[in-house]
Amino acid sequence: MPHKILVVDDEANIRKVLKMSLEKLGHYRVATAATGEEGIKLTRQFKPDLIILDIRLPDMNGIDVLCYLKSEFPLSKTPVLMLSGLDDEDIRQQCHHEYCEEYVDKPFVIQDLLDRIQSILTRPQTPAKPES
Repeated sequence: MPHKILVVDDEANIRKVLKMSLEKLGHYRVATAATGEEGIKLTRQFKPDLIILDIRLPDMNGIDVLCYLKSEFPLSKTPVLMLSGLDDEDIRQQCHHEYCEEYVDKPFVIQDLLDRIQSILTRPQTPAKPES
């Protein structure tokens, strides 16, 4: 059964390249969203095995989307790979604090990203964020 991946990014080219690259491999089904709200809605409907989430979205910050996802069970069990064009160590630390599995800088090398995706999907399940 193919892994389901949700790509949430406001850049149409990023969504298109990731969808085509992943689906070309034959063992991924990919859904895409251009906004945080659409990403949250699709997470509930599509039930992805992995979410690739951009930091900068037009309606809400990707970190806010990450925090929401990690606070809602069973969404909190879905691994999240953050993408960012921002070179900001504070943002990187905040993403890791909120339990993202990986953080990848844009621009990225597609093969490196594919390798990270495969690594996340083959890891033992990470625990959900503990309640505060």
